[in-house]
Amino acid sequence: MIFTIRRAREGDAGALLGYLTEIAALHREGRPDIFRESFSKYGEGDLPAILADPSRPIFVADAECEGVIGYCFCEVIEYEGHAAFNDHRVLFIDDFFVCGRTRGLGVGGALVSRARELAREVGAAKIELNVWEFNEGAIAFYERCGFRVQRRRMEAEP
Repeated sequence: MIFTIRRAREGDAGALLGYLTEIAALHREGRPDIFRESFSKYGEGDLPAILADPSRPIFVADAECEGVIGYCFCEVIEYEGHAAFNDHRVLFIDDFFVCGRTRGLGVGGALVSRARELAREVGAAKIELNVWEFNEGAIAFYERCGFRVQRRRMEAEP
């Protein structure tokens, strides 16, 4: 499959919203005790502001015949004068998705590579992301890309 990685643009909003709905359903299935029946991390009204914000770039994988087949929402986060943390800059992968039919074809790796390039461009010390424990496929993918556990957020019944 031939695809390119590029910055998202307004015309990609429909595909992004569809995939955000799909990933929301995955989260709902994995943790119905936490996630609402109908939700999306970002809605139609959120995307124009995100697309216009240079500190929050979105990269998409664009296939010649299929259009957008994956995305990587990024955010540059500055820690300056924080009470606990040393001053540093992080590239945070806020949301990540690859269309099921194209998984295993290098799309996710290409998106992570572009995020790495951006991290170097902006002088980020690290790339960080969150992943839910139930999402074993995503965890395995991120580990193959060189990510490792930094901290854990744990829960218990009262």
